[in-house]
Amino acid sequence: MGLIELAFIRNELYKGQVTDEYLETLNEVKKTVMHNNNPYKGLIILCIDLAIKNIELNDYKSAAEEINFIHNFPIKDDLSSWDSDHFFNIELLGYIEKTQDSLKLRKVIKEIAKFC
Repeated sequence: MGLIELAFIRNELYKGQVTDEYLETLNEVKKTVMHNNNPYKGLIILCIDLAIKNIELNDYKSAAEEINFIHNFPIKDDLSSWDSDHFFNIELLGYIEKTQDSLKLRKVIKEIAKFC
């Protein structure tokens, strides 16, 4: 489980498709980061929880946006694969532009502040 799975799930959600297997994978990713020393786990868990909530509401595009935001984060112990410059220069700005919910943005920024 990791980057490929999250990117695949994101792509499927953009197409309006979801399966129990995708939800299981999201929960596996969540469990993995909860039980390792991942400095990004707060943001990863927050976005997965938001994605699952959106899936339950049949809002697959919003769920895909949440997964898109975190799909490049390292899930396991190899943290060297994460490109923080790309995240801060591209992905974070895109996420902020698309998000209209200020409460959600505050939660996201709070989690990002923990690893800055």
